[in-house]
Amino acid sequence: MERGKISKILDISWRFGVTTASNDCDNVAKSFLQLKLCLEDDGIVKNVFTEMTIGQFYKFLHDLEKAKCNIDLLLYPFGKIWSCETCPLLLRVFCNTGRHHNIMEYSRGNVPSNELQIYTWMDATLREITGLVKEVNPDARSKGTYFDFSLVTPELRNSGYRMREIGVTCSGQKGADDNKTLAQARFTIGDYLDISITPPNRMMQPAVRRGGLRQY
Repeated sequence: MERGKISKILDISWRFGVTTASNDCDNVAKSFLQLKLCLEDDGIVKNVFTEMTIGQFYKFLHDLEKAKCNIDLLLYPFGKIWSCETCPLLLRVFCNTGRHHNIMEYSRGNVPSNELQIYTWMDATLREITGLVKEVNPDARSKGTYFDFSLVTPELRNSGYRMREIGVTCSGQKGADDNKTLAQARFTIGDYLDISITPPNRMMQPAVRRGGLRQY
C-alpha cells in the first residue's frame, strides 16, 4: 500500500491488553489495543496487524470519520471484538541486561525482581512481546538492541525449573523468530519468560548471532 493512499477497509477487529512492570520503586501499567484490519487495495484483499494505545485508537477512528470512510462497522464505535471467545492469559516476563537470570533465581517459589506482567494470547509473537517490553523499558528502545527469549518451565522430576531458548529479536532488524508465537514455542500456563536484553554497544553472544537477523 502506497504511503498516503487510503485503501478500502472491509473489516476492523480489536482486542485489549495490559502490560504491568514492577520494580522496587513503583508499578507501571500500560493499556494497548491490537488491531486487525482487512483492507482492499487495488482489488487485493489483505490483513494488516498493528498495535496502538487507546488514545491513538480514538485518533484513528477520528481520522476515518474525517476521510468519510464507508465502514458499516463504525455503527459499533470499536468495531467487533477479535478473539473474544478466548480469555487472555497472564504472561510473567523477567528481563535482565546482558544475560539471562540464573535458573536458581526461579526456585522455592521465588522469582527475579522487576517483573513485567502481560495479559495476552497464545498467538502473540516474539516481535509483539518485544514491542511491549520496549514500551515500559526506555533503555531497550535503541536500534540494534537484541532480545534473547527463553522459556522457564517447571521440572517435575526435581521440583525445580529448566530454561529453554525459543528465539531472538532485534530492534530495527527483521529476523526468523519475529513471527514465532507463544503456541509455536510450546508455552504452557505456568511457564515464565526470561529475556536477556543486549544493548547495541555490547558484543552479541553466539546464540544471538544464530538468529538470522537482517536490517530493514
